[in-house]
Amino acid sequence: NVALAFGSIKASERSPLIASVVAFFLFIAGSLASVIPFVLVHDRYGAMVTSFVCTILAILVVGGVKTWATKGSWWISAFENFIITSGGGAVAYGIGLLFGGTF
Repeated sequence: NVALAFGSIKASERSPLIASVVAFFLFIAGSLASVIPFVLVHDRYGAMVTSFVCTILAILVVGGVKTWATKGSWWISAFENFIITSGGGAVAYGIGLLFGGTF
């Protein structure tokens, strides 16, 4: 929690229930960029490309928004976020290949 990490809220005042509900809705909101194109675009290839572009843009925006809390450079934060999520995606893709997943 950013508020807890930067000292704007005391640990004793933090509600685990509220934190879990907020995390749930943030997870849903974060996944929308990659899911909505499959609802709106009828061509599977077009949906994949649109989803890819929307996801990259969302990752960069989230990285830039992090600077409100960290007070750093927005483009460095956006690039860091892109690198970290790309690494996670590469690992997930590798695991899928390892277990015989298909594209």
